[in-house]
Amino acid sequence: MGSHSQYFACSLPGQIKPGVCPNKVGVMAHCGNHCFDDRDCPDEKKCCHNGCGFDCLVPFKG
Repeated sequence: MGSHSQYFACSLPGQIKPGVCPNKVGVMAHCGNHCFDDRDCPDEKKCCHNGCGFDCLVPFKG
């Protein structure tokens, strides 16, 4: 049998920080995963896809 290397990020209700991740498509980005969900990020930063991996970014607030 083959191995499965799928990862799923789960957040409990109320653990998602406010704001919307910025669109980083087409921008040079670090391909490592520095976070798995918003709880991994300091202050108001959110765990967002940066075009290659996941990183803590300052969100847009509306």
